[in-house]
Amino acid sequence: MLATKLQPVRTPFLPLAVPEAEITPTHSVRGTLILSSLKTLEERDLFDAYFQHLAPRSHNEIRALIAGAWYPIDLAIDHYRACEALGVTRAEQLALGKGVGQKQDRTLFQSILSLAKQAGATPWLPLSMLGKIQDRVFLGGALAVYKLSPKDAEIDLHGFSVLQFKYVQNAYCGMFQNTCESFCRKAYMKVHTFTPAKTTFSLSWA
Repeated sequence: MLATKLQPVRTPFLPLAVPEAEITPTHSVRGTLILSSLKTLEERDLFDAYFQHLAPRSHNEIRALIAGAWYPIDLAIDHYRACEALGVTRAEQLALGKGVGQKQDRTLFQSILSLAKQAGATPWLPLSMLGKIQDRVFLGGALAVYKLSPKDAEIDLHGFSVLQFKYVQNAYCGMFQNTCESFCRKAYMKVHTFTPAKTTFSLSWA
């Protein structure tokens, strides 16, 4: 009889802030996130191609973005649909996500990056703050973090409509890897499961 491989136990590390039945989909996004994404596209000479794919209705609003302002999630949908249409490879999407992560970390994770070199600091530190960080970037949606082992985690993102795009899924992997690698030697992240309502990422590090 073949042995059955046991699935790791998901131990809640950062539980949902509200019951799953009460989660509302994301409805607003902070301009900071889109601006960081645009800057990364510009650095890689993808800016002009991006605007060729961007829906005309969003051109003026994208060009007039204000970092601290809130915008309808439909603007982020148009933005990431244009990013998806660029047709860049997964490796490039990861790199673009890391670029966004570096810019976001300077503003969103500034208070904890200084702790990265302290004895005992691990990726569990930024993971413990993900809920607060996401609340500063999106309105609506929710996330939870589960511990599988000392160096393995899963992250559930509920109600994040931008994750319908492979570009965003891979960019998120790059963003999270970038942040975690301030606290470890190397991090690895991938999409474990995806549905329109919930995306689960697997994260491990060494």
